[in-house]
Amino acid sequence: DRARIATLNEPFSAKSFEFQQLKPVIPCQPLGDVGPANYVAIPADHCAENIAAKSTLVRPTPQQLRWQELGLTGFVHF
Repeated sequence: DRARIATLNEPFSAKSFEFQQLKPVIPCQPLGDVGPANYVAIPADHCAENIAAKSTLVRPTPQQLRWQELGLTGFVHF
């Protein structure tokens, strides 16, 4: 979400290496009533802190948990 894109058509300086913000900085709003679930919606207008907080709320369903506890793995490569 940050980059430094420019041509060096001026004398070299430390400013040449400063990052430019590509996305607008989104202010954080309170998350509200959000609890653990197997699916947590993340709208595009959420700030980075809220996205990280919501990512910790994702939980497997009971069926997914039973499948994971079986320890079965398959891998096919062509």
